[in-house]
Amino acid sequence: MVASHLVVGAPISRTQVKAFVLCDVLGGVKMRGPGRPLLPGQPDLSLFPVELWSRLAAKHAKRALYDLAHLDSLGYRPLRQAICDYVARLRGVRCEPDQVLIVSGAQQALFLCAHSLLDPGEPVWMEDPGYPRARAAFLGAGLRIVPVPVDSQGMIIATGRKRESSPKLIFVTPSFQCPTGSMMSLQRRFDLLRLSSAKKAWILEDDFFSEFRYGSGPVASLQSLDRNERVIYIANFSKSVVPSLRIGYLILPPSLVDAFKKIRPTLSRQPPGGDQAVLAEFLGEGHLEKYVRATLRLYRERQEALIGAIRNEDRGMLEVTAGGTGMYLVAWLRPGVNDDAVARAAVAHDVDVVPLSTFAIKPLVRSGLVLGFSAYEPWQIRAAVTRLCAAMANS
Repeated sequence: MVASHLVVGAPISRTQVKAFVLCDVLGGVKMRGPGRPLLPGQPDLSLFPVELWSRLAAKHAKRALYDLAHLDSLGYRPLRQAICDYVARLRGVRCEPDQVLIVSGAQQALFLCAHSLLDPGEPVWMEDPGYPRARAAFLGAGLRIVPVPVDSQGMIIATGRKRESSPKLIFVTPSFQCPTGSMMSLQRRFDLLRLSSAKKAWILEDDFFSEFRYGSGPVASLQSLDRNERVIYIANFSKSVVPSLRIGYLILPPSLVDAFKKIRPTLSRQPPGGDQAVLAEFLGEGHLEKYVRATLRLYRERQEALIGAIRNEDRGMLEVTAGGTGMYLVAWLRPGVNDDAVARAAVAHDVDVVPLSTFAIKPLVRSGLVLGFSAYEPWQIRAAVTRLCAAMANS
């Protein structure tokens, strides 16, 4: 059953205030100006086809004032069709345009799901460590978060069963576990789908960094394996296009479409019609896939530079394994080292990193640092690693 407790303009509770603070402070990365190496999550826009995008924007500018002023409540239909075609090719997602709901970024999608699917107090499984902004959305809706640990195969479902046997919602990032970067194994995916079917739980699949895989093609989505229509698929274009393009989308099971269409207007309006039209053409003509292929070559070189720089320091302070995805990776610290203290020491050496504990609900068995590479030249990465290790040695 879809919850209908959302009341616009209702007083904000202490739990919601806590959620908003969490969303600001633990948003995965805390920006300090433009960001210094090795701040994670920053895309490199040097290869973005600005002139092409500008031509498309000019083409649709007049339509945006008139024809696109009032769109279907699900969003601009050509964009929804282009998204269906795109995710079918790259992720194996099965959907029709009327299952796609356009939103202003993934955070709005999380907020919408948190307030629509469950009632306050109901349990939601969440990866731990996991995505802080999802945690903020769930806390803001008054949901009861059940932290479930992860390993190299993703969420440990057996532990989740022990902590809460009947979750109502399960939030996962199976393609690139946020923040560890592990990929959920096929066996875990099927186990999770069986659990959701038996317990009538919804699975919220955030397809984090799914396009950014080095040396192998994208893996099949959890949604593509679902035969019981329990998976809600979330993605956005802020990393694959440009961060300022606040367009994301939900792919809903058919049973949820009507309810979400009714609830969505109570939260906010959809992204500007002109932006949706430009993205629809950019996506439909294959420009996004071409751009992603170009950035993949760049990001892979930078990931290798980061891993090589850490290993070349050879002081035993950081441990990292080769990753095949994403725009950042986790460097593990020696047992007993406080990652927050290391991050503070790094700032004094002109290096920005994010403590792994920022993403955790329960204390970590081993702490680490989340290090970004996508926005920085190899020489910047190597110099930053040298400064980071010097900060650690002196702290």
